Order: sequence, then structure tokens, then C-alpha cells
Amino acid sequence: MRLTIQQDTLTPELFLKLYQSVGWDAPGIDQVRVALANSTATFTAYAELEPVGMVRLIGDGGMSFYIKDFAVVPSMQSQGVGAALLAALKRHVRSLIEPGWAVSLELISSQDAVGFYERHGFEPRPNDWDGPGMFTMIRAGPVGRPVLTIGILELGISFRGLPRRFHAHMVKQMPGNRVVLISLLQLRKSTLYPGPDSFPEYTGYGGCMEEPKLIKVVGAAIIKDGKVLCAQRGAGKSLAGYWEFPGGKIEAGETPQQALQREIEEELLCEIDIDKKVCTSDYLYDFGNVQLTTFLCHLIEGMPRLTEHECIEWVEPSQMPRLRWAPVDHDAVTRISGMAF
Repeated sequence: MRLTIQQDTLTPELFLKLYQSVGWDAPGIDQVRVALANSTATFTAYAELEPVGMVRLIGDGGMSFYIKDFAVVPSMQSQGVGAALLAALKRHVRSLIEPGWAVSLELISSQDAVGFYERHGFEPRPNDWDGPGMFTMIRAGPVGRPVLTIGILELGISFRGLPRRFHAHMVKQMPGNRVVLISLLQLRKSTLYPGPDSFPEYTGYGGCMEEPKLIKVVGAAIIKDGKVLCAQRGAGKSLAGYWEFPGGKIEAGETPQQALQREIEEELLCEIDIDKKVCTSDYLYDFGNVQLTTFLCHLIEGMPRLTEHECIEWVEPSQMPRLRWAPVDHDAVTRISGMAF
């Protein structure tokens, strides 16, 4: 089974489909639109082309992040889908914070998922340091007065090794009949974060003993006369015969844009102007987890020449899906095929 993790492509309709697949009572679609629009990030898992799971990240960007709406369709549970989603989410959190920072990653677990989260570095509450996780629901009443339903959970989850702090996710009263969640993790004691060496790394991934190698790459969707340059991988390479956007690995110390400029000069012997980002997608191959960021680009000097690929072609955007694309490129192809240049 091949899993693809796509970031920030979750639609309200797909959210509701996956939400209801695990038996949860779904909110209205308008409420979902607001929630998705205000999320820090969303991640959707695909087995081949079928959506099989999702998770949503919310947070303040500096101290606290919270995992919400983590759902995997029942037929795909215990097959590494949840682990892949969690790995992508945790990588994204690390990409958002400054070097040397430590942030809390929190959630409320269902009783049957406690073991899963513990295997991935989360710590149940209450414990010797913290009290139980707590929450309250705020519902907008018919005349604008909030009606509160208060509950106390016996179980909360915090990320092991991080400072034990008081965390409250504050919310504003929302218009209409919307329900919002306040999560509160009660403080009992305090301790200092012992340092980065004690920060536990994720050690389980779909039955493997350790997290697959993350390979960050960039791709250029080069536009000329309304067409997009597509490149076919040569014989003797992995994924030989598949099509891709030219580009390559991001080297240490490079930004994605710097890596793309260098790769195109080396690979196609031309220079490009990098326009806007299309998307970032993940795909779990046998050799590692490839994270591809694709940019729209324009030629500024020279014409692309073959040095590494089997062939290159200028293709109308609408015709691009007819090619046999490398799996990690599918998300970008889908987006670009609907564009007009």
C-alpha cells in the first residue's frame, strides 16, 4: 500500500466524509469551513487516490499546538495511516518554530487510542505532575447568550519531555449556532524542560522500527507560451519512465528557492525566475518519505536541454494528468492542470 500525505488540501466536504466515517456526530458545513480556515495546517492521507484519514493542527505558533479531528477510516486502521499523518504533522510543527524552542503538542485521546499515542511519545494525564484534561463546550443560544456544557475528562495527553505548564485554548463567542471547544490542562507541579537531548523522537512508523528518512526536494513547473515543462525519468533510475517536474534535493543550508535555481541550472542548463509556490506534498516510498515543494517558474535565459532525463515535453496544463506521474507529483499536477497561463 502506498500512502500519500497532502497538506492543506482538506475540503469541508471531505472533512465531513472522514469525520462521519468513524462514527462522530458531524457539525454543520459552515462551522467546518470556519474551523478549516483558522487551522494552522491540515493533513490528509490517501491510499492510492482514495482519502483514508485526516488530522488538523491548531496552535499559537510559539508555545502550544493542539491536535484535532484525527480520524482514519475503520478499514485502514492499524495499517500505518495514523503514524504517517502524525509524522507529517510533527515535522510541520518543527518547521514552524525557532531553533532551541520547545513547544507543547497536546490532544485529547479516545480510550482505545491511548496505546497508539503512548507509542509515539505522548504521555497520559493525570500523572505525577498534571491533573486530568478538562474541557467545556460553549454553545451560542438563540438570543446570543452562550449556553455552557461542562465536562471533566479522566484522560488528557501531553507531549513527553516538555515543560508542564498551564495551557488554555481561549475562544471567542461565534455568531450563529456554533459550538467551540476550550481545552484546559490543569497544573499540579512545575518542572524545567531538561534540554533537547531528552526530547523524545518518534520511533514507530507503520510497523517499522524507526521513522523513514525524510528527503526534502523541490520541483519547477516551468511555464512557456501557456504550456508546462514535464520531464520523464531515465532508465536505471528509481521510478524510471515516470514523469516529474525537474528539480532535486535541498542541500544543507539552502532555501527551497536556492536549491531549485541550482538544480535547474545543473539539470537543464538554463535559468529560471521562481514565481509562487504551488503546494507541498509527501509520499512514502520504499527508500524514504519524499517531501516535494513545487513552484511555478518562468524561463529567463536559455532553453531546457536534456542532461539527466529520458525526454522533456511542453504540455498543455489540461493534458498533464494523462502522463504517468511519480506519485509525489500528483497533488501539484492536479492543481496546475486546472490553471490557465
